[in-house]
Amino acid sequence: MIKNIIIIGLSVLLIVGNILVTQNHRQHVRSLNSELRSYAELISEISTKDKNAYKYNGVQFQEIVLMDTLGVPRKISEIFTDETLILDISNNNCSSCIEKILPLFNNFYFENMAIFYSGGNLRELNFFLRNNKVKHPVYFYQNTFRELPGDIENVPCFYILSDELKLKNTYFPLKDESDFITFYITRQLELIKLSNRPIKSSN
Repeated sequence: MIKNIIIIGLSVLLIVGNILVTQNHRQHVRSLNSELRSYAELISEISTKDKNAYKYNGVQFQEIVLMDTLGVPRKISEIFTDETLILDISNNNCSSCIEKILPLFNNFYFENMAIFYSGGNLRELNFFLRNNKVKHPVYFYQNTFRELPGDIENVPCFYILSDELKLKNTYFPLKDESDFITFYITRQLELIKLSNRPIKSSN
């Protein structure tokens, strides 16, 4: 009799536990879906207001060649095999814009982040890196034709570079939008997490 009561009690506990786990899972999924919807609306709003952002979303890079800070050339497809948050800057961008935006980018450090730098030469690039204490991977692009958004529009910009080398969530920040820039970077990294590509810390 006591044995049967124990078995029944354990069965009830298992059932209740499964119900609670299922409810928690559904709440978590609903929360994530809600976050993604609100985030998608935010990105849509940015793209609608900013014609520059809108026209670059979905653009696919060709097989361009970038150089690391030592001058070693590498194909872009060999460097980026996973989604990466890019800060795209040029030596033609206003120095005060870069001085405001770069430290905000430097506040985060993950392997899923990199900087594209175009224009000038490697000597100028390394001088820039030393002066700004850059800690992210930096790839230099020098070509007669302007192909990177930050160089074409002559303003710094952010975007996620997908594993298919497509641009998404492009954002051309104003230098005085520090709070929103931080928010944007945070949400981009969260989005990379949700895309089943875990962010790898480099601490």
